[in-house]
Amino acid sequence: MKIYDYACTCGTRFEAMIADTDQPAPACITCGNPTRRLVSAGAALLGHARLPATADAAPKSWEGTYRGDTEYIAKWRRTLDDRAKLEERHPELSVQRSPVVAHEGRYHAAPLTVDELASGSAIRPHSHPHPHPHPHPHPRPAP
Repeated sequence: MKIYDYACTCGTRFEAMIADTDQPAPACITCGNPTRRLVSAGAALLGHARLPATADAAPKSWEGTYRGDTEYIAKWRRTLDDRAKLEERHPELSVQRSPVVAHEGRYHAAPLTVDELASGSAIRPHSHPHPHPHPHPHPRPAP
C-alpha cells in the first residue's frame, strides 16, 4: 500500500492509502466530489524523483550554452519538453509566464502583467475616501 496526495475542486487536500495505482481516485472527504492525484513531494525529498527544471533555470546567453554546444542545447530542450508535459498533466506546478508591464506604485504588491492588460482586467480599483470605482489622478505635491 502506498500513500498518495489528492485534491478536490472545493480546495480540500488529503492523503489516502491505495493498494493499486489503477484504482480510481477516492471521493473528496469533505464534499464527496471526484478528486485528482497530486504529484507527491515525498519522493523528491527521498531522492527518488526530481522535477524537470523550469525555463527560469535554462541558459539565457550564448556563453551559457557553452558557446552553442549542440549536446548541451539538446539536453535543455528535452528537459524543457519534459517540464511542459509535466505542467500539462499537473497545472498546479505551472509558473505564470506573462511578462510584467508595471511593478511600481499601485502595482507594487501585485504587478500588472501583459495577460491582465490584454484581458481588460488591468483596471484595478484603488482605495480612496469615497466609495466609487473610477480612478482619480493623484495630484503631485507643490515644490
